[in-house]
Amino acid sequence: MPRRILWRTMVIMVLPVILLQTITGIVFYRQYIDNQIEQSVKLTRLNIDFIDRYAKDYPEQVDIFLDNFSNAYGGFYKVIPYQDFHTQKCSLSGVMVLVRKKIQELGLNYRLCGIKNSNLYRLYVPLNDKNTLRITYHEKYFLTTQWHFLPVWSIASSIILIAIAFLFLKNQMRPIMRLGKAAQAFGRGQDDYTLYPTGAVEIRETAEAFIEMREKIKSHISGRTLLLAGVSHDLRTILTHFSLEISLMPDSDEKTALKSDIKQMENIIDSYLNFVSEHHQQPYESVSPKTVILDMVNHFHIQGKNIECSHSGQDNIYLRSQSLQRCILNLLSNSLKYADKIMITSYTSDNILTIIIHDNGTGVPEHLRQDIFKPFFKIDSQRSINQNASTGLGLALTQDIIQRHGGTIYAEQSDILGGLKITMTLMFKSEL
Repeated sequence: MPRRILWRTMVIMVLPVILLQTITGIVFYRQYIDNQIEQSVKLTRLNIDFIDRYAKDYPEQVDIFLDNFSNAYGGFYKVIPYQDFHTQKCSLSGVMVLVRKKIQELGLNYRLCGIKNSNLYRLYVPLNDKNTLRITYHEKYFLTTQWHFLPVWSIASSIILIAIAFLFLKNQMRPIMRLGKAAQAFGRGQDDYTLYPTGAVEIRETAEAFIEMREKIKSHISGRTLLLAGVSHDLRTILTHFSLEISLMPDSDEKTALKSDIKQMENIIDSYLNFVSEHHQQPYESVSPKTVILDMVNHFHIQGKNIECSHSGQDNIYLRSQSLQRCILNLLSNSLKYADKIMITSYTSDNILTIIIHDNGTGVPEHLRQDIFKPFFKIDSQRSINQNASTGLGLALTQDIIQRHGGTIYAEQSDILGGLKITMTLMFKSEL
């Protein structure tokens, strides 16, 4: 079955029509053809019987009689030697095979032969031991020229009705297709996709339910983001007071430890604020992936990091540039904590930007590769005592950005540098 609902529905509609036409053709048309052939063969048999009796009564006038008979009955009648009847090579095809079958069913000692490269056929009938009657017929003698009108009209009318049904069905499918596009756009973070409930009652109800659900999700995300921003802002205010009070304290080990704790809390709050800022709707704009990656790489080159990069494919796409920069920055920062060599490969294909990052670090155990994208997950919990340790939100934020762009991200072992390999994809627009 086809994968799309429109073509599946068409198959469901067309198959019964084809089945009906096939059964009608086998039962009705075949019977119609058989009746026509039977009538023609019986008429031919009556003519032959009449000629046979006339030849016996008036043998000297047979040739003149056959000429007149040929003009009256649409065939060419001629008496030939009996031997030619047996030596004639015969070949038949199409409807004439049915004619021969009908002659055999009637038990007639007739021989039917086709004339090569023509629609003419010859029927050989033995009159006596010396003579054979040869009748040359056109194919239409056995089958009327109007026999095809009924199947042609039947098939043509079916095709016209199927075409009309397809047009109406396509119009009914458009609201479903628009609903699917709206859901897909919302999954990619495009909240501005306009959807109006149209179509059948069930489709309208589904579209209205989707619009209501979309508004509730947007409201929930907005409320969560506002709450997180408020909490982070309030905590930063308190930490500022702590920093001022600690700066007035005399130098000691306790003061150094407190400064370290405050620094770590500031890092956590910065991560929260970055997470909040990414959930604000950013406009699509023209971006060069190669330029963005090179800017990030040059930033780390200044710090003496060894990073190689390459790009192929389209170099002018439309997406949220800040989100792309955030993703690359998070991934590079994470890799450089555990590796000293990184290789970046990027390419575009079918409105998908793919970025692959290899490093020569220690890698991640296979059973933990899915967990590294969870918020606050850390492979080594002891790193949290380091004031420069990560908060565990970088990769979670990266995955959230990618998913809102309709993309994917996953980790595996690098087959080039031996460390970790991160592959991410982002959906982009070729034009606005």
